[in-house]
Amino acid sequence: MKSMVSRLLFPDPGIRPDSNELLKWPLLQPTLLDAKAPPTAQRPSHQSITTTLEFDQSFHPVVASKSCEVYCWGGGRLAPYKIELFKEGNSPLQVALGPHHFAVVTVEGELYTWTSGLPSAGMAGQLGHGSTASYKAPKRVEALVGHSIKLVACGEDFTICLDTEGQLFSFGSNYHGCLAAVDGTQMPTALLPLHVDYFTSHQVEQVSCGDAHVVALTAGPRRVYAWGCGEYGRLGLGSEDDCAMPQLVPLPAHCRPRLVTAGPDRTFVVVATGRVLGCGSNEFNKLGRNSCVSGVRQQKISYDVEYLLTLDLLKPLTRWDVRQISAGNTHSAIIDEFGRLVTFGSNADGQLGMGHFRQCQGPYSVAGPLAGQVVVKVACGDGFTVAATRDNHIYSWGRGDNGQLGVSGQMVSSETGRTSLPRPIFGSLHLVVALAARHWSVIMIAEQTLHQRKFSGIGIMKKEWAKTEAAERTDLGDSGITSLLATEGADKLQLRKDAPHLSTSGTGSVPDWLIHELADAEFIPYGTEDSQSQSTFPSTNTAEVDTFQAGSKKVSCPLCGLDMVENLRQQVAELQTQNIELQAVVRQQEMRIKTLEREQV
Repeated sequence: MKSMVSRLLFPDPGIRPDSNELLKWPLLQPTLLDAKAPPTAQRPSHQSITTTLEFDQSFHPVVASKSCEVYCWGGGRLAPYKIELFKEGNSPLQVALGPHHFAVVTVEGELYTWTSGLPSAGMAGQLGHGSTASYKAPKRVEALVGHSIKLVACGEDFTICLDTEGQLFSFGSNYHGCLAAVDGTQMPTALLPLHVDYFTSHQVEQVSCGDAHVVALTAGPRRVYAWGCGEYGRLGLGSEDDCAMPQLVPLPAHCRPRLVTAGPDRTFVVVATGRVLGCGSNEFNKLGRNSCVSGVRQQKISYDVEYLLTLDLLKPLTRWDVRQISAGNTHSAIIDEFGRLVTFGSNADGQLGMGHFRQCQGPYSVAGPLAGQVVVKVACGDGFTVAATRDNHIYSWGRGDNGQLGVSGQMVSSETGRTSLPRPIFGSLHLVVALAARHWSVIMIAEQTLHQRKFSGIGIMKKEWAKTEAAERTDLGDSGITSLLATEGADKLQLRKDAPHLSTSGTGSVPDWLIHELADAEFIPYGTEDSQSQSTFPSTNTAEVDTFQAGSKKVSCPLCGLDMVENLRQQVAELQTQNIELQAVVRQQEMRIKTLEREQV
């Protein structure tokens, strides 16, 4: 205890332990384990505890307050504009849109809908407000108050929403049977939300809407259901018939669905292995079904497939472990486990991000400004694409004549109104929480940091120690703490006279100089999990702690014997050796390719 307190209150921030080291101190381990164990569990011995010692010399921003905001652009609006309704106390959680309307789900489980500002000839009650009127400002769907909505999906002229209990509600046009109402043949439209009775005994986990069809994924057992328009086989039922009620979609053997996405006229299902199944229209190869190989000359190994009536494995996409997929009118995009963005389909407007407007036969891994970037969100519209990266940048490319790229006219071609390379929209202050595109419009939830301070080594650690101490005082009382400390020996209750940085004045546990430092300091140390080195932390050893305190601020740590600089040098040497080996393998493969080409000639 004495050595821990001594290090906590040392004036030099570089020597103070971080929060992870503090919480893994042997003295605190029994308390932490008891908190996780059942009430009857026996406290383990101190000798069996091993911990990690971490050192981090970098600075990390710690958010003091943040705000989620909703932005829209496109449909004639050339620049993103903020929807003022969604502020603190009404924070947005998820977004969706159709050709004529927007929908936003808030953290409170409420649903808001409004029109997109385009001509409202397509209004058929898809706002759920009890009429076909156009509301140009977000309005809460009062009929759903009392239901905690967690997800919404929009079709061309209807809306489907999912609550936290796994139940579906639908409203809008029922022309193709997309509302899944029991009396669907007698109800052309529903101006107020209807409960989809079919899923009363089936808990729905995901739902996605195309222009005129719906796809849902149930939880336990995980099954795919589809209903609505069956043109081009988009329902995956083996025919082009419409279905007014949910139908179980057959999947290939041993396929466990993980994600469902409905495009305007097609359906994608991502299975647990990261493979993609697809059905529906394959015009422009927007299903990714066609493929080709490169040899002496490019030749197609399969004929163009116009459409698929059942879900089939999309073999050209099997090289990627797909985690997210978006489907536009004429093209599609996927994100794999490493954040790589891959596009396929039509490239007439440069929406594939290839740097030109020529057609591409197979899937294309987007490079250019996105080379080396980790993409976290993507949305495909009518001839354009919008993507967000992990470093809080947002890019758009493709057709931009209606403002759907969210950039000024100088960023796109003045002659064609389009660009074939990703162009940035926002700065680096926005973390994209949700992103959706449809037709000529885009809607996005951006998380913006309002206030933050930079931390580096201990600041949060001190607070965690204060919380732990307060918790112990609450559980044990002052006398209980005195008894606990007494078990460490009378000599451990004395402060060292050769440690002048420890203050004994006042009744507080934190010295005055440290309080002023924490209040005024620009940088407060804070440890992270990314920069930790594993070692077994010894029990409280006063000699080692004193040696550590008296030493200079080197990266090398006498407690764990780890020289970080030397370790990095060894890693660099190993990587250089691997690079040389890979270069040799590449040369061998090139020689084999040349040999095969000569044999073919």
